[in-house]
Amino acid sequence: MVQGGRSLDSVTIQTGRVAVAILRGSRDELVARLRNRLDRGGAELVVEFVLAGTSRPIILTPEGEGYLLHEVGGWLLEKGNEDFLPHGIGELHEALCEAPQQHG
Repeated sequence: MVQGGRSLDSVTIQTGRVAVAILRGSRDELVARLRNRLDRGGAELVVEFVLAGTSRPIILTPEGEGYLLHEVGGWLLEKGNEDFLPHGIGELHEALCEAPQQHG
């Protein structure tokens, strides 16, 4: 479904200069992982993801990018291959790997 040019079935995450769209279900799985973290970085990202919903892009700070890279990287290690990650999370990982270079 599309509303105002934006899909209600996906979420856009802005990393550096790259925007990555992930499905809402993938976002929900990512938020669930972040909620299991008991530190401030995870809590801040959960708030950002929840407030954004599907209505606006999530624009990450460099700190948020680093935190999310660590979390998604750990998820990738658990699964062993991007093919086993939820749809779009592999692309998000690739964008996050490139993001620090773009800020420099």
